[in-house]
Amino acid sequence: MVDVVGWISCTLIRFFIILGKKSVKGVNYQWIRHLDERVDSFWEKASMQYNIMVKKDFKYLDWRYCKRPNNDYHILQAERNGEIIGIIILKYEGNGNGRTGFIMEYLTVKEPYLMENLVKRGLVFLSQHKVDEVFVRLSSGDPVKDIFKKIGFKPKECRLGSDAVYKTYSSKVEDSFLRDPSLWHISYGDCDSL
Repeated sequence: MVDVVGWISCTLIRFFIILGKKSVKGVNYQWIRHLDERVDSFWEKASMQYNIMVKKDFKYLDWRYCKRPNNDYHILQAERNGEIIGIIILKYEGNGNGRTGFIMEYLTVKEPYLMENLVKRGLVFLSQHKVDEVFVRLSSGDPVKDIFKKIGFKPKECRLGSDAVYKTYSSKVEDSFLRDPSLWHISYGDCDSL
């Protein structure tokens, strides 16, 4: 028996996601299984938008997502002229109440509509895999928060928590600096629970 209502619902969701995509000139999007060392120069450029974040270079991302025996992660990479300019890493898992999707990593160079397009392509992928809900972990002051809000994400208390803790070891770092959420980039990939 065919689930007609579910099929129509998934089709409409994908249609409305795709409908809102803006053009970003010369970008090639591709799903990849393995990262390469070009990620290092991408991370250097993209990380300039944040003051506090985990170093997401090739060594870290390859270890975190590609060298796992149960590699359940899906990596979408945006490139222009052979340079990586954006990356989104997704995961989905089933549970008793349906299927949940996670945006594990999301990072782009600062360019209009690039993050939005990457996230929308990720949402289409998750929709094709019959995901019922999607979670992303954001700092309350992350500059891309408005992009996620525009796409339809809403703040929600999540079972995986979102508190960050820290301890200073130097008097050179002001406590007020660490408490400012606009300076942080946090993702689900920053913890090892998924």
